[in-house]
Amino acid sequence: MNIDSNSPARAVAPDRPAATEQRLLDAAGEVFAAHGFRAATVREICTRAKANIAAVNYHYGDKAGLYAAVFRYAHAASIPAPVDAAELARLRPAERLRVVIRQKLRCMLGQEGPAWFDRLLAREMVEPTGALEQMIASAIRPQWTQLLVIVRELVGDLPHAELRRHAASVIAQCAFYHHARPFIAQLEPDLRFDASEIDALAEQVTLFSLRGLAGVRARGASAAATSKPALRAERTQGQRRQPAPPPPPIKPPTAKRSKLSAAKPSAAKPLRQKARR
Repeated sequence: MNIDSNSPARAVAPDRPAATEQRLLDAAGEVFAAHGFRAATVREICTRAKANIAAVNYHYGDKAGLYAAVFRYAHAASIPAPVDAAELARLRPAERLRVVIRQKLRCMLGQEGPAWFDRLLAREMVEPTGALEQMIASAIRPQWTQLLVIVRELVGDLPHAELRRHAASVIAQCAFYHHARPFIAQLEPDLRFDASEIDALAEQVTLFSLRGLAGVRARGASAAATSKPALRAERTQGQRRQPAPPPPPIKPPTAKRSKLSAAKPSAAKPLRQKARR
């Protein structure tokens, strides 16, 4: 089932619409995360939200419209205050990478956003409706493209497959702390992902990534420096190496008569003459 996450909401009701919509979004997020889109019911959502069942149709059109609104709301609430694009563009690539990593870790480990959003994402991956696809197209893909541009500026103009691997390595370092959080809590029970710890992790991931990407750039420069002299020498040798002249044609041997064979006829002739006499 495809859900249009960009479909506009219905007209806002005059009787405290913000409070009603907020309760509907929170209740719907819990119900959708627990049961999935198909099994969730509007009645249960409205009961939790203490709202009239007609409120869903009034504000969102139908259950699909509510589901799309829940995704937009949860994703927007999970993202820290964005950095100004013009200010980000003025930074050097290394500083831009530091900002991107810090924002990513704050989004993954911070307390912003509803607690049920991760469970809702897991449900969406198992039972896709199209809401996740819309969110990727509108929000996540631009961030991925931005990271690819930064990585290209740091390592040079490499094939897209290599840039993709390097960018994914940066994201993987951040995603580890999010996905492995239950294991980390068992291994390090005193660890708290507060603001200072998140900033420290961001700096560690940034330095680790920058050094790795610098190694990639140095390796590419070394390979290029090695290949150029070799290619130049090969071209010079090719120019100096002249083709060998063809060998002279082989003449067939001429037949020579020996002195003995040449003398035999003249010696035999006098003998025949003497016999006639």
